[in-house]
This record gives sequence, structure tokens and C-alpha cells, in this order.
Amino acid sequence: MEELHVDEAGVEGASGYLTIDLSALGRNYEKLSRTVSPSHVAAVVKADAYGLGADQVARTVYAGGCRHFFIAQFVEAKKLRPALPQDAQIFVLNGLQPGNEDICASENIVPVINSIAQWRFRRQVRLDGGTGQRTEVANIKNKEPLECHRGRTGARDREDLYL
Repeated sequence: MEELHVDEAGVEGASGYLTIDLSALGRNYEKLSRTVSPSHVAAVVKADAYGLGADQVARTVYAGGCRHFFIAQFVEAKKLRPALPQDAQIFVLNGLQPGNEDICASENIVPVINSIAQWRFRRQVRLDGGTGQRTEVANIKNKEPLECHRGRTGARDREDLYL
């Protein structure tokens, strides 16, 4: 059994540690993937996989077939990118921040569009890394409805109608 130990040593008042069975995590991912097939399951590994270690958790589910990873901030994407092969897509929930356009394109980091302002900015910047192809969340291949994320920085009322 492969384990990940999250220890609280050095935290005043902490009285224990948490052991994560990475093999079980991988099996659970694979079972969930089979259950929802042909749809795909993504891994949310923001906040260092909620303190479990984004690199280790991401590599575990990648081995089980996961290719889509969500984090909150661009800096997390930069930290996670070296842990995963280039075919893994990392989505930044807080969107495209000015100055990160080139690195997003070259590192296969996909900003999630959260507002009309981000969408307009995104349309002005070609994120193709020289390939002529653009990858973004709003590129719905199956012509499914676009869902505007309203929970954190998401679209305001009626912005989804504009999109």
C-alpha cells in the first residue's frame, strides 16, 4: 500500500497525523471514471490538494487516466505543471491574469473564463503557442450549453445570456 503521510508536527496543539492511501485513491478514481464513462472525471487539486499534496495526488489520478486538473490560482498551475506530462490540462479557476498569456499557451494551462471582462480580454489574446489551435473552457465541442460559474468570481446576472 502506497501511503502519503500528512503530519501536523510543529503545529501547536496538534495531536496526530493523517495517512492517505494513494493506491485506494487511484482505485477510487478509476471506479468513478468507469461509472461516468463516456464522460470524464477531473481532479480538483487546488490548495495543494486540500493539504494532501497536489503533486502526489495528481500523479496518482493521472496514472488512472485523469487528464484534467483544476486549481484556483495561476501560481498553483506553475507549481503543478512539472509534476504532470504535457497531455494533462491544468485549468485555472480564477481565469486569465494579464501577463500570463504566453506561459498559459506554452505550458498547456487553460484559464477558466469567469466574466465578460475576462472573455473580452481572452478574445484579444491569441493563446495558441504557435500551433494555430486555441484551447479554452468555452470551446464546447459537443454544443452543450455554456454554464457560467457564479459561485466565486463567476458571471453576474444575465452575462451568461451575452455569452
